[in-house]
Amino acid sequence: MELLIEKNKKLINLKNIKEIDIDHSGKAHKEQCKRISSSVPKELGLYVYTSAQDNKVLYVGEGILQNRLWRHINKTKPGHNQKDERNIFFHLLKIQMKVFYVEASVLNFSKKKIGQLESAYKLLLNPLYDQMVEANILKENCKIDLNEWEN
Repeated sequence: MELLIEKNKKLINLKNIKEIDIDHSGKAHKEQCKRISSSVPKELGLYVYTSAQDNKVLYVGEGILQNRLWRHINKTKPGHNQKDERNIFFHLLKIQMKVFYVEASVLNFSKKKIGQLESAYKLLLNPLYDQMVEANILKENCKIDLNEWEN
C-alpha cells in the first residue's frame, strides 16, 4: 500500500505505509488498546495522526510504534492529569483519528534517519500540534476547534 499525501503541492510517497483507525473519544479505551496491540508492531517507526473526518494532519511522531500509540490513547482516559502540551493536546482532541505508520526496518532506516524523516514530515505537513505549540496556546483550559486551523 502506498500513502500519497499532497501538501502545498509537495508529495510524499512511501511504500508499505499501514494505517489504523483509532477512536480518541475516550470511549472503549480497552478495545482501542487491544486494536493497537493486535495491529501495530513493537518496532521503531514513524507515524502520522490525522482526523478521520477531514484528514487534517494533527501530529507527527517517531518511536516504538505500539508504545507511542498506547501512550497517546491513554491520554484520553478519564482522570488523566498530566499537564504538558502533548498530554493536553491528546486529552482534549477526543475524535476519530486515522494513524498512518511505517516501520524503520521497512525503510532500512536507523533511529537517526527516522528522526530526520519525522523532522521533514513536520516541516512539510505542519501538524496542528506543532502550530498550537508554536502559538503557545495549549493550556489546560483551551478548546481545540479543527475548523480554525489549516495545514
